[in-house]
Amino acid sequence: MARHPLAGRRTDPQLAAFYHRLMTTQRHCHTQATIAVARKLAERTRVTITTGRPYQLRDTNGDPVTARGAKELIDAHYHVDTRTHPHNRAHTDTMQNSKPAR
Repeated sequence: MARHPLAGRRTDPQLAAFYHRLMTTQRHCHTQATIAVARKLAERTRVTITTGRPYQLRDTNGDPVTARGAKELIDAHYHVDTRTHPHNRAHTDTMQNSKPAR
């Protein structure tokens, strides 16, 4: 199992799809999306430990995939364009700057 959310989104198709959706559709910044992936990864770790079942990579339909198949799926469908990162950062900075000071 991946131990870091960045590794998780690069090796697990479900986490990659989740990160991709947060970055592209919901326009979260990289940090917000990474923390959300970390939360999902922590929950999966808890379930794996409590049930004793091994962690298994699955595609977005829930079907098991190999590590190579997972990587190919991620590379083909869940790449976040580098132009998205600055756009989301600018959106986040604008929102933070518009909040009243406490």
